Order: sequence, then C-alpha cells, then structure tokens
Amino acid sequence: MFRWLKQRKLEKRAADYLHIHPDDEPAVKAIFFAMMALAPRNAWEVASMRAGREISPEEWEIYGPRWERAWTFMNR
Repeated sequence: MFRWLKQRKLEKRAADYLHIHPDDEPAVKAIFFAMMALAPRNAWEVASMRAGREISPEEWEIYGPRWERAWTFMNR
C-alpha cells in the first residue's frame, strides 16, 4: 500500500513540475521511473542510467541544472 501512495505522490509532483517546465519531460519521466524501480541516490545517477553510460563532469555542467531542478522538485 505504501508503494501506491509513493507512486501517487510522485505522479502529482511530476505533473505539477511539467506545468511549470514542459520542456523537461524526458528528465521527469526518467526520474519518475527510476525512483519507482531503482532507488537512485541523485539526479546524476538517473541521467547516467538514461544515457547508458557515466555522464562526464563536462556534460553534467551542460545538462545537470535541468536534471537537478526536476530531481529537487520531485523529492521535496
């Protein structure tokens, strides 16, 4: 039962976030599914899972703010 409540809360937060930042949909979907299935520790892990490889620090400087913003909003 608690898993269902967690999923419902994340769905609501994801929808709220996408109303504010609709361009971040790929990041939000990846974070949502990773949080439900894999229990990642941070947004960098989710981005690496999505890319299929480790994200370099240089790449993270480019893409990281969007992922961190979505991660923070969904984990508040």
